[in-house]
Amino acid sequence: MRVTLPVWLLLASSLPAAPAPYVDKKAPVADEAWMNARMRPGELLQSGQQLDPEGTIIDVSGRLLAMEFAQGGKVLVVKTSTTLATFDPRSFKLIEKAEFPIAKAGGSMHGLAIAANGATAVVSGGRTHLYVANIAPSGKFTWGTSIDVAGGAKNVNPLGLALTKDGRFAYVALSMANALAKVDLASGKVVATVEVGICPYGVALSPDERTAYVSNFGGARPEATDVTESSGGSLVAVDARSVALRGTVSVVALTGAPKATGQIIVGLHPSELLLAEEGRTLFVANVGADSVSVIDTATRQVTRSLPTKPDAELAWGTLTDGLALSPDGKTLYTALAGINAVGCTDLTKPGALPTLIPAGWYPGAVRVKDGALFVADVRNGLQKATLPTSPEQVAQLDTRARRAAHLAYALRATARTTQPGVKPVAVPAEPGQPSVIKHVVYIIKENRTYDQVLGDLGKGNGEPKLCIFPRKITPNHHALADRFPLLDNYYCNGVNSSDGHAWGTQGIVGPYREKDRTGFRCGYDFGTDALFYAGCGFLWDHALLGGKSFRNYGEMDYTVKLKGKSYADFFGAWKDKNGKAAFATTYQIETLRKYSSPDFPGWEMSIPDQVRADAFLKELAEFEQKGTFPDLTIIYLPNDHTAAELTPNSYLADNDLALGRVIEGLSHSRFWGEMAIFVNEDDPQTGGDHVDGHRSFCFVVSPWAKRGAVISKFYNQTSVLHTMCRILGLQPLNQIVAASPTMEDCFAEKADLEPFKHLVPATPLNEARPKPKPKTAGWLPTRTSDELVIARMERMDFSRPDLIHEDTLNRAIWLQTRPGVRYPAEWAGPHGRGLPALGLVLDPELDDDDD
Repeated sequence: MRVTLPVWLLLASSLPAAPAPYVDKKAPVADEAWMNARMRPGELLQSGQQLDPEGTIIDVSGRLLAMEFAQGGKVLVVKTSTTLATFDPRSFKLIEKAEFPIAKAGGSMHGLAIAANGATAVVSGGRTHLYVANIAPSGKFTWGTSIDVAGGAKNVNPLGLALTKDGRFAYVALSMANALAKVDLASGKVVATVEVGICPYGVALSPDERTAYVSNFGGARPEATDVTESSGGSLVAVDARSVALRGTVSVVALTGAPKATGQIIVGLHPSELLLAEEGRTLFVANVGADSVSVIDTATRQVTRSLPTKPDAELAWGTLTDGLALSPDGKTLYTALAGINAVGCTDLTKPGALPTLIPAGWYPGAVRVKDGALFVADVRNGLQKATLPTSPEQVAQLDTRARRAAHLAYALRATARTTQPGVKPVAVPAEPGQPSVIKHVVYIIKENRTYDQVLGDLGKGNGEPKLCIFPRKITPNHHALADRFPLLDNYYCNGVNSSDGHAWGTQGIVGPYREKDRTGFRCGYDFGTDALFYAGCGFLWDHALLGGKSFRNYGEMDYTVKLKGKSYADFFGAWKDKNGKAAFATTYQIETLRKYSSPDFPGWEMSIPDQVRADAFLKELAEFEQKGTFPDLTIIYLPNDHTAAELTPNSYLADNDLALGRVIEGLSHSRFWGEMAIFVNEDDPQTGGDHVDGHRSFCFVVSPWAKRGAVISKFYNQTSVLHTMCRILGLQPLNQIVAASPTMEDCFAEKADLEPFKHLVPATPLNEARPKPKPKTAGWLPTRTSDELVIARMERMDFSRPDLIHEDTLNRAIWLQTRPGVRYPAEWAGPHGRGLPALGLVLDPELDDDDD
């Protein structure tokens, strides 16, 4: 048997020479919207997946959301988050591209239809409008009418739409209004609306135009007995994990006044609808269920549920979104965003699993034409590939797609072993084997790259010139990096807190967020949008279902201040113990609330992390007295995010001291000998780093952790989740987690029980940020001055994680920590300059499908 490993396991500790150090030279400003950064074929994504797309990819600005053919198939129309674009499908060249008429409103995550005449496109805008485009036979287009469908509301977020054959009416899903609207395109008026389910998404019309079918991403409206949580101002029926309870398709009679006549239960998070030409078979993509529901429209019954996982034993997580049928109706193509592939299901073979065609980054829509497959890859462009015509081609493409997604490794990671007599180790080799670790503590912090904090460490792959929070400010971070394993090739999967906490607690992010980065419908989530949560649930759900005990401290809590307003108020109350400041925790996720400390604040930058450390250490003392400690503990320490009240150095010092105190307390407890602590950032927030803007730091703190080792294997947030699941004897949360490398190289065979002693930063914990002072009487800062950048912090919104403008905040932090030194914009965000030197390339000999 030949054992082969995924590409990231080939990154041994003996690496090529480090990348060229930071050089202070002028360069263009870094892309401020760096979540749209492009990945080239063959590159390793921060998720650990490989890109190996078939065919050709064209870069298109914005995130790709939908596409349709116009002018009898001679023009391909593509909707992105910012533009409408047309392409020649034969030459595969761009014809024209233009921003939407209301540029700031952008485009919603779904919704593009072409009239029967082939010359009119109707597009759903982000908040309130439909846009009509007139497409010439050449593919050139002009904007026509912009139609307000909001009826005075600020945001109805129109999504899917369908046009009548005569081109007069559009039926549009209004996702925020939970309604289907009938729009007269000639008059530009909404002439009727009808209530449907929660977050209507896709729309299809029957051939006789007497019936509309509407997929409800959030399911039916809640019943009186349902448990509910909020999403976009609506209540959603949820299960015990706070994940949506059901998905439905509404049936709407269109004769006379539109009227909803029934609902059909389908899989979780139904999105795109595809009605076969015969009008009787309706396909429903179920993002949250790894399936496609097949509805007989005559009986209004689901007749089949087509699996979209290429192997039934895989964990959840294909993220099935876009749909297309072959011309003969025998093959269903599905956009599988979770594994960067297009699934091909033979509809003539009941129970058949899909074969795969490798796609680009996050496929969200698919279409077929003249033997070619077109894929709208949400994250990196428009793809065209020739469809396979022989079994050999099918097998080759399937193998490539499986290899790129590391599916063989993911399968091995879910195969549970129960063989007796296996010696316990820190990270078991297979699921179900015993671990010497019984208590996992997961500390989540905010927004720092590796170089920002550890660039001056003196070992590992750091760049001192990019370090803005050196040892004197963050002595505990540095002490942990000195004493425990130093991971200098570790990455955040996400880009900011809107997806960072999802990556950190679920290990995956669905199309609801990836297609709606602007947040027209999806909440900027920190536990506030029930439709954001993935079908796999959260880490704590897996722990509780696995019979493990759990306690949460602050994660996904929005704290409310009851007494006191400022950091100075709460710092004074903490220091003097005078009770002059008080707060209350608020959790929307009910399961999390039940297992959370009411005395530990979550997100509120006016509260020092010392308050959080005190609250945790108080409960730790109570656990000591009882002699029990949770199997899984999550602790949130957010103040390294920084805000506007203090200097950045003071926020980091506060965060550093709290981290040191918490780890000291844990390491002196009776539970230390069977404990592992994982510390990481939820996201890098476009910070500067000489390898890449996704690179961050992760501390593995345990008696069983290797002391002083520098480990340069590729790890990321989903590696941490996979490792914690393996230690606790839990199945991986999803396919991406299952395919991520576990971190056994961070652990030793024998324990070193020496506890950690915290250090006190040199920087005061309450150093107020100086207000910008005018240079002369009547002086005003210029638009490009450093003073203006810093002054803008006064207007930043720190009420939620990362609502601020990333580039402005990073520049302001740099100017305050490195005054007089040019901001190194060229090293901010996902520049990737240091990745080639780390060997992050596809090994041509790699074949992880061989046993």
